[in-house]
Amino acid sequence: NCEFALPLFQPATFSLPTAVIESDNQATLEGKRLHALMERLTQAARWPIVMPSAQSVARWLLCTESEAHAVCEQAARILSSTELQRFYDPAQYIDAHNELELVHNGEWMRLDRLVVFEDALWVLDYKRSLLEQQKTSYWQQLERYRAACLALFPGKPVHTALITVDGQLHRSEPTEST
Repeated sequence: NCEFALPLFQPATFSLPTAVIESDNQATLEGKRLHALMERLTQAARWPIVMPSAQSVARWLLCTESEAHAVCEQAARILSSTELQRFYDPAQYIDAHNELELVHNGEWMRLDRLVVFEDALWVLDYKRSLLEQQKTSYWQQLERYRAACLALFPGKPVHTALITVDGQLHRSEPTEST
């Protein structure tokens, strides 16, 4: 008679890492709402884009009508800019993607909008404003996005820019030629 027995496995107890959760302030919440609204408005690839009522947007974004009105005005300024029309009018581009998630060199990134033209790609990032002290970090962020797109689309020029809520396009200056 042979008995079979295994010792009980008792792994060491490890504490869970502490999650750092940054609370949203009014500005970051407004920025998130603008991103969500721009994604929703532009995903149908129609032109011109008709701005829904603030009441409808408030229901979509789970916010007050006043908050919805603010982001509707911002989106309307962006979408009514003649300089920016080529990024939103589907007759002017081949393809476009909103909130496109990529991993490049081990870094996860989310591009606000990637627009594919016949001759180039454009990576666009929405910002509420562009203060002088923010430019360096924003340009570095766009350069990382640009490097990721160059790896995905070798041989195709990649341009990057910020779009601010006043409907302005702010082109970044890449560290290497496009």
